[in-house]
Amino acid sequence: MAISKKKMKNIFEESFLNEKSFQISAPSERSNFLKEFAEKIKSELSEFDIHFTFTKNKDDINQITQAVIHNNSCTDWNYKTYYIGFDKDNFLKFSDYRMVGYLSGTTEELRLFFNKFKELEKEIKFAEEKTTKLKNLKTKAVEASINEIAKEDGFEYAVVQSPIRVNLYIKLEIKDILVIHIPYKSFQESLTKVRMTIKIINELQKEGISFKIEGKKRLHWKKGI
Repeated sequence: MAISKKKMKNIFEESFLNEKSFQISAPSERSNFLKEFAEKIKSELSEFDIHFTFTKNKDDINQITQAVIHNNSCTDWNYKTYYIGFDKDNFLKFSDYRMVGYLSGTTEELRLFFNKFKELEKEIKFAEEKTTKLKNLKTKAVEASINEIAKEDGFEYAVVQSPIRVNLYIKLEIKDILVIHIPYKSFQESLTKVRMTIKIINELQKEGISFKIEGKKRLHWKKGI
């Protein structure tokens, strides 16, 4: 499940404070506050599948510099981990190393954020299921059409789904396998040309002509005169 940067940016802007709000009086208070705040979050936001680890000061392992939130329910690795810490002026902030928002010292903003995140995941899942269903229908349509052609023309075939197209494998009369990539968005138009393509290639092979399609190649290209 991929989550777009734009949608995450919207959630950040809707959930967190744009202006600095909660401030501690000295850096020495950071460690104790983060421990206590993490416990408060776990207690008050227990309905969310999150857990904490802590980033410690490399010079003093007893001092915590960040509380790290792991969002276990998220399947997009870009948005599984978040950080609660302080900026240089000791204001409490929330970030994912791409975006930053400020906290009021309560769990209010975090509850709003994770609720919106859950809603977004539901929307994405629904959209993905709808897309998959549509692709399955198109694949079945391709297979049904090819099956009719295969019955009439007497060849074997296989159909394999991929994220953006249907891959059609045709066993040619002599020895080779022809692979045709049919985009979902134009599968109906493409199918009308598949039968003709198979017939032409079989006829060419019978005459001893074989071919393959390659990517760009450095050759001495000539234009027809």
